Amino acid sequence: MLKIGDFSKLSRLSVRMLRHYDERGLLVPLSTDPFTGYRYYAEEQLAAAAHIAALRAMGFSLAEISALARQPDRDRLMEALAARRAQEAAALEDARHRLRLLDTALQRLQKEGTAMKYDVTIKTLPERQVASVRMTLPAYEMEGTLWGTLVQETAPLH
Repeated sequence: MLKIGDFSKLSRLSVRMLRHYDERGLLVPLSTDPFTGYRYYAEEQLAAAAHIAALRAMGFSLAEISALARQPDRDRLMEALAARRAQEAAALEDARHRLRLLDTALQRLQKEGTAMKYDVTIKTLPERQVASVRMTLPAYEMEGTLWGTLVQETAPLH
């Protein structure tokens, strides 16, 4: 059996995290000395520690890891990994979009040599009727759905 410090070094998990995992029931020591409170781990628990560390590195929360550990099922793990991958891909696409916006702003600033200038002109326009449609679309490419709905709703007005 390994003391918590030795297990920490071998598993590359801090003693603090091992205590936290123990409190959450995620990685419970094989035994705990009732008098000193020292925690002792088995070498076989290193695989579980590595599994937890890998899932944490992939962005899973401790609650998600705990749920996966309670019902170890290959198909369930595959499903969870695929879902996490989809989330990370969406986050990556969002980050890429923000980077493009930043690059564009930087290029404009470099060309102009000064801060962005916005000229505001206030105009009075004649009264008009406006038709609008509001929806949340899963992708920009589905914009045509909005136009179709708008045309359908305003057709009787022509």
